[in-house]
Amino acid sequence: MKRPNIKWNKKNIKHGSYSLVWAAAVIAIIIILNLIAAELPSRFTSKDMTANQYYTLSDQSKDMLKNVSEDVTIYKLTDDGSTDNMVENLLEQYKSYSGHIKVVEKDLVKYPTFAGNYTSDTLKAGSLIVECGEKSRVISSSDLYETSYDSSTYQAYTSGFDGEGQITSAVAYVTSEEIPKIYVLEGHGEGELSTELTGQVEKENIDVESLSLVSRTSIPEDAAALLINSPQKDFSDEETAMILDYLKKGGKAFITSTYTGEVLPNFNSILEYYGVAPMDSMVGEGDSNYYHPQSSFYLLPSIQSSALTSSLTSANRRVFTFISQGIETLDSRRDTLDITSLLKTSDSAYAKVDAVNMTTTEKEKGDIDGPFDLGVLITEKLSGSEGSSEESTEESSDGSSNEPGGEDTAAETKIVYFGSGYLLEEQMDSIVSGGNYELVMNCLSSLVDHETTVAIPAKSLETEYLTMTAANVNLWSIIMVAALPIAAVASGGVIWYRRRKR
Repeated sequence: MKRPNIKWNKKNIKHGSYSLVWAAAVIAIIIILNLIAAELPSRFTSKDMTANQYYTLSDQSKDMLKNVSEDVTIYKLTDDGSTDNMVENLLEQYKSYSGHIKVVEKDLVKYPTFAGNYTSDTLKAGSLIVECGEKSRVISSSDLYETSYDSSTYQAYTSGFDGEGQITSAVAYVTSEEIPKIYVLEGHGEGELSTELTGQVEKENIDVESLSLVSRTSIPEDAAALLINSPQKDFSDEETAMILDYLKKGGKAFITSTYTGEVLPNFNSILEYYGVAPMDSMVGEGDSNYYHPQSSFYLLPSIQSSALTSSLTSANRRVFTFISQGIETLDSRRDTLDITSLLKTSDSAYAKVDAVNMTTTEKEKGDIDGPFDLGVLITEKLSGSEGSSEESTEESSDGSSNEPGGEDTAAETKIVYFGSGYLLEEQMDSIVSGGNYELVMNCLSSLVDHETTVAIPAKSLETEYLTMTAANVNLWSIIMVAALPIAAVASGGVIWYRRRKR
C-alpha cells in the first residue's frame, strides 16, 4: 500500500500551532472560571425558584448576620453520611452571608457521645447544634419542620419548614451578651399567652416569666418589660404604685384592655398618668372596608404608619380585633409625652356606651361618633434615672432603685397599649394569617431594644391549588374542548384553500 505523501511546510505548521495554542487557552480559561465559580458563595451561583423561597434568607436574617462579629460553628449531625437537602442548602446561605459562620458535620456513628456534651436529650440525625464561645443551642430535627394533623385521614403530615426561623434565632442567641426577660403579670384574671405566641417570643430570644405582685415590694430589676394582658380585676394601691414606680424610671410595658362593662380605677390610673384612657364602651365599625363580614364589631382597623407597623403596611397585611375599646388621648397630658397612633378606625366608627345591654349592633342615638384609636405607642424621654416629674423621685418601699438594668443613666419610658386583648388570641391571629402576632412581635422586640426581630415564621410546605368557580370551569372547558379545536380546523381549512388556489 502506497503511503500518502503529506507535505509539511512552515505555513501549515504555523497555523496549526496557533490553533493548538488558542484551544489550550480556551480550555485553561474554562477550567479557571469553573474553579472560581466553585469558590463563590451559593447565593451567586444558584437561583431559588421555589414559591416560598425555602433556600433564600429573609431580610431579618441578613441584617442579623451583618452584625455577627464572633465565630459561630453550626454542627450538623448526620448518620452514615445522610443529609437533608433543604437544611444543607439553607446552611450554605448562612455561610455565604457571613464569614463568621462555619458548618461542621458530625457523624453520630463515628461520634456517638458528641451530642451529649450539649444536651441530655437523645438527638437524631438532622439535628443542629449552634455554638459560639461558651454558649450553645440545640435544634432537634423535629424543630426544623412543623407538623399538622389531617382530621379527614387521621394522619399527621409535615406542613411547614422552620429551618431559617430556628437557625437565625439560635445564631442571635449564642452571639447575644444578654437575654432580655419579659414578666407577664398575673393574679387579676389576665388573659394567658397562647403556646404559639409564647413560642414566637422565645424564638425572638426573649425569656418569659410570670409575675405576681402580691408578695413583692417592687418590679424585678431584671425586667426588660412588663406584659399586662387585659386584667379582669383591679390592681391594689400597692401594685399600682409598684408599676408606676417602675415605669417612671424608664420602664417598658405592653398593655391591653378589653371591654367588660366594669371600671378598673387603679388600672386606668396607670394609663391616665401616661396621657391616655380606655373608653368605657365597645367600638363598632360603620365602614364595611374595616370590619369582618360576620359582624361590625369584628374590626379590621387601619394600620397607621410607624416603625412598629412598617412590615405590615409594606406587605398590605391586616390586623383583627374584637370587643375593642377606643383609646382617648387626654388633653391634660404632660408635654413630655409623645403619643403615636398605631391602629385606628374609620370616621364611620361608633362606640356603644352600654354594650352589655345593647339591643342592636347598628349605630343608634346615644352612640359616640368615631374615629377612635385602637392602639397607641407612648414614649417619654427622661432627664435622668429618676424621671422628670416629682413623683418619680420617690424610691420603692425597700429603698432600692428600679432602674431597668440597674444603671443610673438617662432613659425612656415606652408603653404600647391596645384596646383589645383579643389581639393576642391565636384564633384571631389566624383570621389575618399571622398579622396580629407580627404586630405584637414588632412591639415586644422594640420594647426590649432589639434592633431587628428574629422571630421568623415557618414557611409553608403545603401544596397550593388553583381554585376556580363553576363558571370558570365551564368557560375553560368550552375553550379547550370546542373553541380551540374548531379554530385549529378552521385555520387548516383556510391554509388548504389558499394553497389550492395557487
